[in-house]
Amino acid sequence: MREPLGIFEASAMVISGWIGDFSGTTEGLLFILLILAAPFLLYQIFAPVRKHMDTMTGPEFERYCAQLLSRHGFHQIKVMGGSGDQGADIIAVRDGKRYCIQCKRYQKALSNKPVQEVFTGAKIYKCQVAVVMTNSTFTKGAREAASKTGVQLWDRKKLQQMGAK
Repeated sequence: MREPLGIFEASAMVISGWIGDFSGTTEGLLFILLILAAPFLLYQIFAPVRKHMDTMTGPEFERYCAQLLSRHGFHQIKVMGGSGDQGADIIAVRDGKRYCIQCKRYQKALSNKPVQEVFTGAKIYKCQVAVVMTNSTFTKGAREAASKTGVQLWDRKKLQQMGAK
């Protein structure tokens, strides 16, 4: 008695049948190109999902934070990125207020430096709300600086409440 086909063998049989049906046609060529490109396309589409936020690069984490914001009612989201962003990694709007957001993917607790940077960035970009988002936590000094300046601190716990992985 023959063993049942595995998922890969069954898929290969179906695909080879389709290729046979389309061989020598434009549709066949496009189909083959799609099959070859599919892994790359899926990799790009699911890039924010494929990595845990602790292993993302800085720019990946910024884009990931922008996606979280989008899911929580923010719009007109602009990822600034790169050096020279004046303390603003993301500018976004929610409920008529402009937010200046500094994103920090970090292994240790964040000091008050990102609080100072985003506070300045909010002034430069004419934002009403300043936020530091991180996959980590904040030092006592950062919490004190945020309390005095009105900067909101969104730590790992807050990001997880927003649906971060």
